[in-house]
Amino acid sequence: MTSKLTLFDRYKIIFYHQGLNGPKRSIKEISSLVNCNEDTVRLWIKRYQDYGDVVDLPRSGRPKKTTKKQDKNFLLMTTSSKKRSASKITQHYKGKGKNISRWTISRRLHEFGLSYMTPLKQPLLTENIRRKRYQWALKHQDFDWSCCLFTDETSFWLEDHMKKSWQIPTSRDVQVTIKHPLKINAWGCFSSKGFGKLYLFRENLTADSMITIYEQALLPSVKVCFPQPSLSWFLLEDNDPKHRAKKCAQWKGEKEISVLPWPSYSPDLNPIENVWGLMKLKLASKNPLTIRGFESEISKIWKSFNLEYASNLVSSMERRITCCITTHGDYTGY
Repeated sequence: MTSKLTLFDRYKIIFYHQGLNGPKRSIKEISSLVNCNEDTVRLWIKRYQDYGDVVDLPRSGRPKKTTKKQDKNFLLMTTSSKKRSASKITQHYKGKGKNISRWTISRRLHEFGLSYMTPLKQPLLTENIRRKRYQWALKHQDFDWSCCLFTDETSFWLEDHMKKSWQIPTSRDVQVTIKHPLKINAWGCFSSKGFGKLYLFRENLTADSMITIYEQALLPSVKVCFPQPSLSWFLLEDNDPKHRAKKCAQWKGEKEISVLPWPSYSPDLNPIENVWGLMKLKLASKNPLTIRGFESEISKIWKSFNLEYASNLVSSMERRITCCITTHGDYTGY
């Protein structure tokens, strides 16, 4: 029996279990951190105990120049707090009289499922913020997320994406460009019942424009996602000052809308951030030349999202909450 986990994730299980890169973790904690079920965690722990390794069965071909122990060291040196590069590891082994090229080390790290990329930027979480995130997660670990409407705003920039093509040097292709890229703001929402209305606007967001969005996009979406008047639901939005403005708070109070308390600095806990990321990725392959064409592409992508995707996003909340509790309020990695 084999698992779909990458080699890197298998070793993460062993590292967490043995406490090689921090405190020892329980089966349940490892399951949450690696995002797999507990039986899979037990499987790879037993495989390591029986065979001393978690690699797949050997295949025919030229033998590797590095040993399994060296490969494990590459992984540990790369993922430890010092984050050594392949070149640094090469220098480390040269000091020991062993000539291992950085290309060999890079291949081994790719086999573990690693990619060489820049780290994600996240604002520093203070101890107070982590504590509040942790307390919020504890309070909502049994919350019914199917009765929640996830909302958020983002901005899309109309940028130029120059595409390479085979050309005659004396007769170059010409692509029309925009000197000052334009920006489209968007408000969107979804629930376990599917995606609601997408609202696009060009002006800066204010309390008054927020109320317009509530009236023209939020209320129609609620009728679709929660058609039964007697069905209670909660509005999830971040702590943007516009959301908490006196006018907006009064409007939501008059409409008897229950707002779910939300911890600060927690975009990783709101799955709609994944939606925005996917939309921006899809937009990168488009090249609209007008602002209307850009708006049209944004709307098309939003309408392509189906019920299954919305349901998967909502179901991810349980894992996000568990991760937040496991990390004691630190970033979850979502």
